Amino acid sequence: MVSKIKLDTNRAVFHQNFNMEARAKLLSDYAEDVSLVKEMPREEWFVLKGSDKVQIKETAKQYGLEELSDYRQRSMEAMDAMRKKQIETRLGKNL
Repeated sequence: MVSKIKLDTNRAVFHQNFNMEARAKLLSDYAEDVSLVKEMPREEWFVLKGSDKVQIKETAKQYGLEELSDYRQRSMEAMDAMRKKQIETRLGKNL
């Protein structure tokens, strides 16, 4: 038995924060080659898919869209920095 699978890697997941205006412009400019595949309002995520003519990750980056994995990493680093500052402030006051 032989199975054939086509894996479409020309998709990307994005968080809605800070991406909605750029998403609208990208979808308008590339109406024939980029599509909104799925919206997940509860998670505040969406998935974009590029055609054979457009690499979605590269094109989205040119429009300033931040992929979900990058958004999560940046958010965690920002939260860690705030926590560190709070700890240092508390320790400095308690010394």
